[in-house]
Amino acid sequence: MKRTNSSKRSIVIIALLLILLGAYTFVYQQLEMKKLKEDRVALQLEVQRLELLKANLEDELKRSGSLAYIEDVARGQLKMIMPDEMLYVIHD
Repeated sequence: MKRTNSSKRSIVIIALLLILLGAYTFVYQQLEMKKLKEDRVALQLEVQRLELLKANLEDELKRSGSLAYIEDVARGQLKMIMPDEMLYVIHD
């Protein structure tokens, strides 16, 4: 009788351990899937941002050969002026 009781108890304990292990694995996988979905969304946003940046850079590259673009860069970034112009600097 004792042997049967202890073997049933062992089977129940093993079954409970397997159920707990399965539950832990399920919860862990769900959390991991949630994290991966969030990462995917973040990466998709990054891809969109980089595609927009690429489009802007391609537009700038197309414009870079034009005289108007060269003049804008010379005036804006290099503070160059035309020969008949004067540059005024106003300090606040």
